[in-house]
Amino acid sequence: LPSSGLSLNLSCQPWTSDETVVAGGTVVLKCQVKDHEDSSLQWSNPAQQTLYFGEKRALRDNRIQLVRSTPHELSISISNVALADEGEYTCSIFTMPVRTAKSLVTVLGIPQKPIITGYKSSLREKETTTLNCQSSGSKPAAQLTWRKGDQELHGEPTRVQEDPNGKTFTVSSSVTFQVSREDDGADIVCSVNHESLKGADRSTSQRIEVLYTPTAKIRPDPPHPREGQKLLLHCEGRGNPVPQQYLWEKEGSVPPLKMTQESALIFPFLNKSDSGTYGCTATSNMGSYKAYYTLNVNGEPSRPPRPSPGILLACLPTPRSATSSPESSPRCAWRARGPAVGVWSPGSRSALECARRKPPAEWRAPVSPSGAPDAILLPLLSPGSNNYCLCVERPQSLARAGVGVPLSRGLRQGRYSGDQQGTRGVPATSWLQTG
Repeated sequence: LPSSGLSLNLSCQPWTSDETVVAGGTVVLKCQVKDHEDSSLQWSNPAQQTLYFGEKRALRDNRIQLVRSTPHELSISISNVALADEGEYTCSIFTMPVRTAKSLVTVLGIPQKPIITGYKSSLREKETTTLNCQSSGSKPAAQLTWRKGDQELHGEPTRVQEDPNGKTFTVSSSVTFQVSREDDGADIVCSVNHESLKGADRSTSQRIEVLYTPTAKIRPDPPHPREGQKLLLHCEGRGNPVPQQYLWEKEGSVPPLKMTQESALIFPFLNKSDSGTYGCTATSNMGSYKAYYTLNVNGEPSRPPRPSPGILLACLPTPRSATSSPESSPRCAWRARGPAVGVWSPGSRSALECARRKPPAEWRAPVSPSGAPDAILLPLLSPGSNNYCLCVERPQSLARAGVGVPLSRGLRQGRYSGDQQGTRGVPATSWLQTG
């Protein structure tokens, strides 16, 4: 100092850094100096016990090892660090005067796995429950969070209490919530958040069981029953506990059809008298639920009604008269069936196909060059007859529609036109093979 006639040589001042280590881990203490002035560096612990003087070990503690010793650096390591190792470590260089540097070692206490208490037995739907969570051994104090599955639960603020060792802390939290049937089988998770975990998950879960009233629905097998088929009506009951009893009833029928532990009602051979509304009551010790199903033996109750198929035109070739020449073409009279919503476009060059050996339900409409369906030929009488019906699907004017008509053996095949009144037909100039 100028007042004392001494000068301060900063190049002889050692320097260190503060360190943080997790309990059980290893910390490295590093001390450096620029100008050592032929003096050695020394490390001492918070109790002022010398650990290393240069490369010489001074304290018999196998956890403490020499990492590096040069005139400008002294580095040591302490393994299996305990909470008691926390404090200020001193690096000294014995110059005139002695210079020192401090390194504050902070030891993090790892929180224990949390413990959940408060769950005793199954809960009833809409019941309110409170769960408690606790974790000890954290330093500094940890934070607790709650979640149900992936959903966060808002619990009470974390409570902190110092442990008997005076160094670590016990934290606790509670959460209160109302349960629903969707919570049956859910995991309530308590997680501890602490810097010593470095992002690792440390949590405990409690699976809860929720008792709730049953629900049921009736499922037919096959889905669209027909007369003469075997039908099973499955009453699919759900709940906790699962329904153990099923009561089958038919509206207008007394007494009930069936009370059983089996959920299916069986019809070996359906007939029209089986049509009606059926009810299934599924019962557990939590309550009952009744489901309904309307059976129409010849219908398809589970499907929406189909739209009108369109106009049906019956083409009835009139017989030749005795005076007709062999080259003359047969006449074609028309008869309309159903609402007039359109006719097949005569401009299409696609041939109308008639799969005579397939039932009408399996026939398909041919596709025109534009990609739109044209029509289907349906037989009115037998497959060998020349009596045919055209199911029209494209909205067009009824005036002069073209249709392919397969005629019986010995008669000419061709395309015919009919007017709006459907009274007569005349041959067209081109012919279309259809049968």
